[in-house]
Amino acid sequence: MHQASSLAPVWAQLADLFAGIEAHGHDVLVDLGRAGAFGPAGVLALRADVVVVVMRGTLRSMHAARSRIAALRTLMDGESGRGSGGLGVLLIRQGPYGPREVEDECGVKVVATLPFRPEEAGVLSDGAAEGRGFMTGKLMSAAREAAAPVWQQVGARRARIASPLQQLHSLGVPGAR
Repeated sequence: MHQASSLAPVWAQLADLFAGIEAHGHDVLVDLGRAGAFGPAGVLALRADVVVVVMRGTLRSMHAARSRIAALRTLMDGESGRGSGGLGVLLIRQGPYGPREVEDECGVKVVATLPFRPEEAGVLSDGAAEGRGFMTGKLMSAAREAAAPVWQQVGARRARIASPLQQLHSLGVPGAR
């Protein structure tokens, strides 16, 4: 958190840079951590096409996610946000609660699910050795499948945001594209 606050002057510039990368055929995924969507780095969540809260289907995760999602919704629906229509959950299938229970409890759509595969996840989170079959394993296969609904959400959000801007552009409003 200390590092994030020391970068306070550059977060908005990074958000602008990230938005421009799409024109070059690249996507940007930012892990804001547990507190990163608030405070100085919060501008990244405000300008994101989609904000996905990653949680497990456990009581502890559901309790923590519920308040985090409510705070994100307030932030994203605020004056500087683009609306919370791009807010969703990526559910790690560990614990007794599935997508329906998470949606009911947290009030947000479960965009996708991933299997609980800590050994495979360690490759991504901790730099563990891939091992044979990592790219075709259950976690990476599910991650590829999870990308489609996330992209659908991105496309729908961009269409909602673009329509009013296109209307303003057609009226000759400066800066509207």
